[in-house]
Amino acid sequence: MSGEHDVSEGSIVASILTLRWVIKRAAIGFSILFCSVAVAAWLMHAGIQPEPANAKAPSPAFAKNQAAAPTGSLPDPRR
Repeated sequence: MSGEHDVSEGSIVASILTLRWVIKRAAIGFSILFCSVAVAAWLMHAGIQPEPANAKAPSPAFAKNQAAAPTGSLPDPRR
């Protein structure tokens, strides 16, 4: 009864952090990351509206004044 433990702390940590445990956790993390990125890319792709086949090219007047065209739902403060 000297108060010392039969198992040292170094061997407990070594038994928990084995190479198999690290590789398993890394594989789980990478698979979660891959699935998250794949789902986000799929949702972004699904949110893009396809352009109709009969769409015309913008007229030169529109292309010239495109910078002045309103882009939001807020009123233009310059008017």
